[in-house]
Order: sequence, then C-alpha cells, then structure tokens
Amino acid sequence: MGDETAAAPPRIPSDLFEHYCEHPGCNLWGLLGYEPVKGQNRWWCWEHFPDEEWKAARCREKEVRD
Repeated sequence: MGDETAAAPPRIPSDLFEHYCEHPGCNLWGLLGYEPVKGQNRWWCWEHFPDEEWKAARCREKEVRD
C-alpha cells in the first residue's frame, strides 16, 4: 500500500467551476459557455444565451426524443 493517503489532494482553483450568467442583473448559473477568443470564456443561463438558432435546434431535438 502506498503512502498517497497522507498527501493532501491537489487544490483546484474555484474560478474553473464558478461561472454565472453574464447578463446584467442575472444571478443564475452560466451553464452555456462560449469562447469567442481562445482563453476568454463567457457564460450564460438558458434564458440569456445569445444564439437563438442553437437554442431552437436543442428544443427540436428534445421534441423528437419525447
């Protein structure tokens, strides 16, 4: 048995996981990400996601599955 249990687990920066909607005044979780420039992620909730065509396609896919 190794001694790995004595070592502290690696620390993961919280900013990698905490992303809220970028719409002004919205405090919902930003589940939909977009990277317009490499390394510059932006996040939105479903209601405020700017790509209406993409959202419509997801709704059609859901209707087909149901």
